[in-house]
Amino acid sequence: MFLLDGAPPHTAASTRRFMRAHRIQYVLDWPPNSPDLNPIENVWAWLQQQVAAQEPRTAPAIWHVAQEVWKTLTPDICSSYMCSFTDRLQACASN
Repeated sequence: MFLLDGAPPHTAASTRRFMRAHRIQYVLDWPPNSPDLNPIENVWAWLQQQVAAQEPRTAPAIWHVAQEVWKTLTPDICSSYMCSFTDRLQACASN
């Protein structure tokens, strides 16, 4: 399932045709700029935390560490962020 906000590349007719042709399910009316509800933001935070823990000091070192850490991202990690959606949604609704 893809979550697409209202960005022009997401709403383009060609994008929607591609998704339908490949039978990819998507939600098109996802709220834009919603880091609390967007699981990828949690993945980026995880990546940042893992990279920072190794304390790279230069831009090339950061890039190298980020690539190595990215290789360790498992489907289980991604799934845990997807499964936490309901909790995040309830937290946003209660604020």
